[in-house]
Amino acid sequence: MSPLKGGAITSLQLKINQGQGKKATTHEFIAVNKGGESAGLNVLRGYFYHQQRFRSSDEQPARVTVLANGPLYAALKIQGRIADAPFTQILQLSQNDPLIRTKLMIDWARWAGDPKDLGIGAFNQEPFDNKDPKKAFYNSRYKLLTLFPVNFKNVTIQKDAPFDIFTSRLRSTFFDRWDSIKNDVLLHWVNLQASDDPYGFALFSTATTSYAHGPGLPLGLTTQYIGRGLFGADYQVQGTTTIDYAFMPHAGDWKTGDAKPLAGVSNVTVPQAAETFNKPLVLVDLGAGAGFMGDHKQLTQSLLTLPQNSGWQVSAFKMADTEARQDDQQGSANSWDDKKGDKTADKQQDKVNQAGSYLLRLFNATGDDQLRQVALSLPEGREVRQVELVDLAGNTIRQLSYNKNRQTFSLSIPSLGIRNIRISFW
Repeated sequence: MSPLKGGAITSLQLKINQGQGKKATTHEFIAVNKGGESAGLNVLRGYFYHQQRFRSSDEQPARVTVLANGPLYAALKIQGRIADAPFTQILQLSQNDPLIRTKLMIDWARWAGDPKDLGIGAFNQEPFDNKDPKKAFYNSRYKLLTLFPVNFKNVTIQKDAPFDIFTSRLRSTFFDRWDSIKNDVLLHWVNLQASDDPYGFALFSTATTSYAHGPGLPLGLTTQYIGRGLFGADYQVQGTTTIDYAFMPHAGDWKTGDAKPLAGVSNVTVPQAAETFNKPLVLVDLGAGAGFMGDHKQLTQSLLTLPQNSGWQVSAFKMADTEARQDDQQGSANSWDDKKGDKTADKQQDKVNQAGSYLLRLFNATGDDQLRQVALSLPEGREVRQVELVDLAGNTIRQLSYNKNRQTFSLSIPSLGIRNIRISFW
């Protein structure tokens, strides 16, 4: 890392296992420019149209502080400037975590220059004409990007989408007209795979955003745009831009990872790494009588425990309404005092009156199609009546076997497949 270049990462190496009895080698991931110098990774760059030039964070030196440097965890803080705005980056590395986790904060409120110079994009689209097909905010090449110039000659690009993973066939993500829109969406991750070497580089984001890549421009994470946007809305900045992202150099491809990891190092695929970075949904039943935040003690246990290392995710969940019978106190007293022989029947009727169900959708994002067990942890007093596989309309396809003692049911989901489950209880 070079403080003189605004905290740019100038070398990023990965140790590669060459087999038993052979010394591990290293692979350098960062490209070099024509002068033989490192291109610099994790650099901010964008076109400030009022200044009529590109500005980059490596134009000015940065202050680099070591926050932690232990055997299990290390962290760096970079304090620099992009044009006249101060920024801070926190980089974190952990043992057995292949991700380099990063938090970026740009404090636009402390812009030191002329406020009229604060505009980022292809051009200043004033006045805005909604009928003009050419829009400044479409052109990602001129937005403020966080750049990752990796040392790959030819690449293919893989990325995830809702319920899918696919390889992009685009030569570039560049467009500047509404009639030539391209898919530059970054949902959770995008991966650059070297075509002629067994290496890849993955970029992860905690928020759905966009990315840029094409001839003359390395992989870039969209970080900021300032100017006229969709339907002429004026996108200005007043506070702080905060973005959480991560990147991962890796051996092997995105799907299988490193076939020969170093001793003590776990093989992690790109989708698996994305799942650890974007924490999956955890289900907790707070109960019908709980307040808005519920009982904090109940938040310590998940309603549903997915199989370990299954690659499954909870993509949707709904609790059906329940209608509990409200007997008056006198009626309840009669049930227990005058009709003692009917206590069992009354209890059974109460269970029926308080019956309900959970509707659950599971997505197999990264796993295989093996039969696996899902564990339930229902609130006290609730009992599973049946577990069903249902279609999108809620029609029963078949019953699923439920183990009452272990509170588990079995299910298989094909890769990138979804399954809708109805869990009925009383």
